[in-house]
Amino acid sequence: MLINPRPLEFELLEAIGIPFNILYLGTWLKHHGFDVEIIDGLVQPSTRVFYDRVMEGARDAAVVGVSVMTPHVADSLELSKKIKEKYPRCAVLWGGIHPTLFPDSTLKHPAIDFVIYGEGEDAILHLARELQKEHPNFAAVPGMGFKLPDGKFKMTQFRTTVEVNKLPDPDYSLLEPFDPYLIPRNLSRKKSHREMYRYASIHCGRGCPYDCTFCINTVYDQPLLRRHRAFPAERTFAEMKWFKEKHGVQYISLQDELFFVNRPRLEKLVDLMEKEPLGVIWDTNVRVNYFNEAYVDRKFLTRIYDLGYRKFNLSVESGSDRVIKALHKNILREQALQTVQNVAEAGMTPTAGFMIGIPGEEVEDMYKTLKLAIELYTSVNGKMSFIGPQTFRPYPGAELFETARKMGLKTPANLEDWATIAVNPMFGFLDMRFLPWLDDNKRRHINFIQKYFTVVLGCRLDWSVLKLPLRMMLVSVPLHLLLKLRVRFGVLDRFWLIERTILNTLTPAEAVLRKLRVQYRKIKHRMRDLFSHRPVVKKPVLAAARG
Repeated sequence: MLINPRPLEFELLEAIGIPFNILYLGTWLKHHGFDVEIIDGLVQPSTRVFYDRVMEGARDAAVVGVSVMTPHVADSLELSKKIKEKYPRCAVLWGGIHPTLFPDSTLKHPAIDFVIYGEGEDAILHLARELQKEHPNFAAVPGMGFKLPDGKFKMTQFRTTVEVNKLPDPDYSLLEPFDPYLIPRNLSRKKSHREMYRYASIHCGRGCPYDCTFCINTVYDQPLLRRHRAFPAERTFAEMKWFKEKHGVQYISLQDELFFVNRPRLEKLVDLMEKEPLGVIWDTNVRVNYFNEAYVDRKFLTRIYDLGYRKFNLSVESGSDRVIKALHKNILREQALQTVQNVAEAGMTPTAGFMIGIPGEEVEDMYKTLKLAIELYTSVNGKMSFIGPQTFRPYPGAELFETARKMGLKTPANLEDWATIAVNPMFGFLDMRFLPWLDDNKRRHINFIQKYFTVVLGCRLDWSVLKLPLRMMLVSVPLHLLLKLRVRFGVLDRFWLIERTILNTLTPAEAVLRKLRVQYRKIKHRMRDLFSHRPVVKKPVLAAARG
């Protein structure tokens, strides 16, 4: 049985995404003859129903696998304890990003029997086969940690992983119900945007060939995991067609670290879509330095626009050349400005992602990021959106993690501590208070810049601002007017006292309203649990091979 946990604050999430991690593992096991049940906590009607389904399925399961991100440690740990208490003979396996980053401290916990680090298809298949044997040899399972009879644990050597073109097509029948994954979404990520589309995502590739010092992709030493591995264009096209015809999807996001990095695959997909137009909107991730006459020119932008391409997700990260160099991004701010303008002129929506709170970043660098964001925003008359700036997350194994550790970063030593530490429930790693290079002054500036992105750069000063909540509208309008004055007089990197004062008036109200919303949702959540008595439908679980 494979589980995607249900966070306590899951209702704060804007959308529910397809859990490709456990979907591919489940598909891989099923492809090799194992019975698999997938339970996604995010689509269950209540926590009570979720726990009932898990407990019912764990009764006969050989192993229960939980995919764990750091913000979900508390929820996953509580679930694992309950499973072990009720079914001591049921093995509990943790996989996902947290066990990959912290395998030792994860495996030390008595409620966890195995951990898989890195991509898990090879390891989970070997584990399933070993569990069928009378005397399993867990040391033969690659990329896994397990407990020894004396209470100690052992980590096996990570071998290679399967090539993505050998993976079977994802078996979406393992995800029931499926409709909650087909969510409405708009192109701009702005709350005031009124055009919503039936949305789905497709997994198209793994890995990244670049060496950004902050990125999770750089924590692996294996060459196979460090290069980009793309699914064939024919497979991606077939999945897009399936979503369109079977589920009426209107907007498809191609989930790939860098979809445009493989130009032959991109050209093949465009050729297929020209031969058989799908009539869907689609988008993906692109580097800003791909936009040039030799790679992605205006002619190509027009070509994919005619096929429904409408949004570019661009990773800019910072407006400071010094910080960009430290991140090994190998891009220029001028490239970001030119790319955003080219994309907007082609009729598409650019979305720029930024990061803040980076080790070694000074307040001056932070405001250079804000200045660049404003320049991007004004260059296209606000017809773009932003992601972040998200607070820097230190990933063990990445180069910047070592820098952070030298600056005093300390991470929890065990799962119980991780379960109680302040972690953002949606995106976060450690709260800013636990990042020692950020003093009170830097945290104040970060809070201001993040709020400015949301309240000002997150909307346009037109009729759509009327769709914002009243408290935000009353703050957003004067800030937009001030922004127009700043742009007119070229003052984009200093004298922010007025804006900080205006945004500070929003902070207390936002804090109170957020607490009230959280309390309301918790009460509603508990009431739904109390009155939820849906029967549990038992499904086949991972236990033994067929035939």
